[in-house]
Amino acid sequence: MPFLCKLCENEYCFTTYICEDCRTIRHLMNLYSKDIVLGVLDKCLVIDKFKQKKEAVINELKETANHTETKEQEEYHIKLRNRKN
Repeated sequence: MPFLCKLCENEYCFTTYICEDCRTIRHLMNLYSKDIVLGVLDKCLVIDKFKQKKEAVINELKETANHTETKEQEEYHIKLRNRKN
């Protein structure tokens, strides 16, 4: 619909692209940055069980990344030891 708010898609707007409530959100993002506003929303509104799944996936990816880094470091250390001998 051409006259719906571009952010919430619930309110009708005839002279602007976003409604007054969404303008408040946009103003906060301009004041504090988008990352901070998203962080606050994530801390306050996201259900913990969904966060836990997301954190588990992130931790798994970090472990995989750390494992490959450790292998590379070990190979590097072996090369250094071989040079000394």
